[in-house]
Amino acid sequence: EIEVKGADIENAYLTAPCRERIWFRAGKEFGSKYGKPFKIVKALYGLKTSGNRWHAHFSDMLRSIGFLLS
Repeated sequence: EIEVKGADIENAYLTAPCRERIWFRAGKEFGSKYGKPFKIVKALYGLKTSGNRWHAHFSDMLRSIGFLLS
């Protein structure tokens, strides 16, 4: 008998590092940092490679705890 469990990982993409170099200028909601440049360092929903980065990050984590990919 095999016990199977499933889960939904909220904000999954936010745990994966971003491969692209993406910069933006801070909006008014950033208060005193308004207008300053920021670099995005984590994958975000909407980026073309976010799904790929999440998959690679998740695979690396599984391998680090002993899972083997077949």
